[in-house]
Amino acid sequence: MVKPLNSLDSIAELVRKRALDKVSNKLDKSDSNKLYQASQKHAIVKLQTAEGVRLKIIAAINNIDIHDVKREQKSITIFVENVLLWQFGEELMTDPSFINLVDDVTDIFLNEPALVDQLNKLVGT
Repeated sequence: MVKPLNSLDSIAELVRKRALDKVSNKLDKSDSNKLYQASQKHAIVKLQTAEGVRLKIIAAINNIDIHDVKREQKSITIFVENVLLWQFGEELMTDPSFINLVDDVTDIFLNEPALVDQLNKLVGT
C-alpha cells in the first residue's frame, strides 16, 4: 500500500526513485552512476524551486481541456516530465530515451490510484 504523500518534495522523491529503478535495470553500472550523480547535482536547486515547479505543473495542467477524456493521463505525464527534469536536470530532455522514461513512470503512477489522488490534491485538480 502507498503511504500518503504531503508535498511536492515527497512525490518528486518517489518519481526520482521510480525513474532510477526503472532505468538502472536497462543501464550498465557507469550509466546508472551518471544518472544518480545528475540527480544529486540538482539537489540544492530542487530545494529552492519546489514551489516554482509546482506552479509550472499547475499552469500546464490548467491548459488541458476539462472535458478531455485523457486529462488525468495528460496531467500525470506533465507532472512526471516536469519532476524528472527538475530532479535530473533539463539536459535530460535531449536524451532520446527520455520520452520512454516519462511514459514508463507515468504508467506506474496511473496504476496506483492513491498516488493519482495525492497528485490531484497537490496541484488542485
